[in-house]
Amino acid sequence: MKRVLSLFLALCMTVTLFAGCSKKAAQTNQQNEQQQQTEQKKEPVTITVATFSDAFGNKWEKEVADEFMKQNPDIKVNLEQYPGDFFKALENKFIANQAPDVFYLDIVQAPSLINAGKVEPIDDYISKYNYDIDDIVPSLRQAFTWDGKLYGIAKDYNMLGLFYNKEMFEKKGLKPPTNWEELRQCAKMLTTKDVKGLALQNEIARFQPLAYQNGGSMMDGQNPKVNRDENIKAAEFWTSLFKDGLAVEPKDIGEGWDGDAFGKGKVAMTIEGGWMCKYLQNTAPNLKYGVVELPVNKTKSTMAFTVAWGIASTSPNKDAAFKFVSFITNKDNQRKVIPEQNALPSRISLHQEFKDKFPMWDAFTKSYEYAAPYNYGIAGTTVIDEVGKALEKIKLKKSDAKSAFDEAQKNIEAYLADVK
Repeated sequence: MKRVLSLFLALCMTVTLFAGCSKKAAQTNQQNEQQQQTEQKKEPVTITVATFSDAFGNKWEKEVADEFMKQNPDIKVNLEQYPGDFFKALENKFIANQAPDVFYLDIVQAPSLINAGKVEPIDDYISKYNYDIDDIVPSLRQAFTWDGKLYGIAKDYNMLGLFYNKEMFEKKGLKPPTNWEELRQCAKMLTTKDVKGLALQNEIARFQPLAYQNGGSMMDGQNPKVNRDENIKAAEFWTSLFKDGLAVEPKDIGEGWDGDAFGKGKVAMTIEGGWMCKYLQNTAPNLKYGVVELPVNKTKSTMAFTVAWGIASTSPNKDAAFKFVSFITNKDNQRKVIPEQNALPSRISLHQEFKDKFPMWDAFTKSYEYAAPYNYGIAGTTVIDEVGKALEKIKLKKSDAKSAFDEAQKNIEAYLADVK
């Protein structure tokens, strides 16, 4: 009897325990279902992305944003594409405390925004999401690095090369110049009553490579230092081309820019960016021309022009913002821009693919390793203006090179004293 009673009690305990476990399991399942329903009902995070407004860019960015949202349904992308002066519009957004989460970060504007704490450093996000930053051109990473931290990933970029008229060179039995002296000699031999040897924009954005080729630099760390002896000597050579009648600015011969002067055969050579290839294809399709790396002096140098994708430091959704930046700069999305022939991909691994499609860009794809960024710290626009004024004074024989560059440095330092 005792044995039967014991078995009965054990059976009751087992049934009770099973019922309790079943009830607990049911409660857990119910909680999981409720959590899933809550997550499904949760509104997606919205990020605002601010960019320039242009026909191709608008289309490409919208396609990328749509695909991103498809792959990331928890993130909604609101594109703001600005016509006109984008950077003024962006500045106003920051002033009004309405900064977009993601935005075009210009290479000249970047240091001021970064120094003011407006841009989020992204090194931690690069590590967190295992972003392949080493595939981005080094000079483009340098352009958006401040105090050892990276603040943007370059969208694409352009550099300078020497464009030359093949027919004019062939008639004179000349080869493209490889150094400064050859550049001068070619310009001299190609200058006639109707044609000038060179069209040059007398500004820092075209002159700087010569300063760097001469062992100079516009910067001392994060501070401008434009009146170095090497820069002054380079300016003397540069402006001598104008003084000796071998070079002209496009405006001097009734043209708006180098592309028109060169395309119409008014000059034999010009220093311009890769963007001119597509322009000449459309405006001077029968012109026989070539592009080579810039003639060198002591070393090689060219300019790197770019904008990056930056993230606002005030963004409440920085992870979502970086996911978008990572997505739009990946290899597949950069590849989609190649057919436009507007700029080189910022990814080194796509350069060969670009060159195979557009052989005329060969000189540019070779130049990325020694390109210096178009970037002058927080005094960026002041440096651009002051060096431009100095070059103009020298060209017009209103000042010697040393005095002009000393004055430029003095004015830059005065500006920095006011803003710091």
